[in-house]
Amino acid sequence: MTDDRATGFVLRTWPLREADLIVSLFTREEGKLRGVAHRALRPKGRWSGALEPMTEISVHYRAREGQELVSLSEPTIVRSPYHPPPPLEVHWTLAFLAELTEVSTALHDAEPVLDRLLRSCVDALLDGRDCFAIARYAETWVLRLAGVLPGLDACAGCGGPLGEEGGTWHWSLHGFGCASCLDPDRNEGGVSAFPRDLEWLEETRRRGPGEVSVPDRRALKRLGVLLRRMLGEHLGGKELKSERFLQELERLEPGPEGGGAAP
Repeated sequence: MTDDRATGFVLRTWPLREADLIVSLFTREEGKLRGVAHRALRPKGRWSGALEPMTEISVHYRAREGQELVSLSEPTIVRSPYHPPPPLEVHWTLAFLAELTEVSTALHDAEPVLDRLLRSCVDALLDGRDCFAIARYAETWVLRLAGVLPGLDACAGCGGPLGEEGGTWHWSLHGFGCASCLDPDRNEGGVSAFPRDLEWLEETRRRGPGEVSVPDRRALKRLGVLLRRMLGEHLGGKELKSERFLQELERLEPGPEGGGAAP
């Protein structure tokens, strides 16, 4: 039996029985944990305000050998991004970060880089950085950690430089291909990326979400199409529900058109 404490981000909850919930957490100590939060639905209980997506909590957990669900108790809110209430786009970006982490991580697989990524993305959101750029930044790094996002300086087919035309992503190449390696007559069905799109993806290697440049809205939408395609293929066709809300908000948001540094 394991009897310990962990600190992590709330990813998702499911109803279980009466006042209990199943809670999914991404913790720095144990990776993703799923456990039963007893009496979590009581309006004035200790869990009140602690279960919103990407709320950071410290919790006691007890795990029995052979059981997937642990027992969760004694929650303490370390940081809530909902006080004061954030704008709608921040709210949905937090939901996106939580869902992205939930669907892309395995139970009990600690990943320090992902923990740092989530913390830096929440910090950037609360500092007022561009929500849509942060969503694309997080998606880029999740793909990179999964080994899906390849090198961006050469064609995955022939090894030649991608050059001024950029490249086209296709799963069959496990990377970006040049025009010569992707025959249009075969209807490859890839997603094109301009040189500046590839440059931004490469920039995310060197800069955190609070320092990375903010592409203009057209570039962000292109990147969104590309990254959704890559993530969907990586997850076997699974789509993120929160992504649809972000797309709608992005459609309504005029945003910067110059692609300069984030404000």
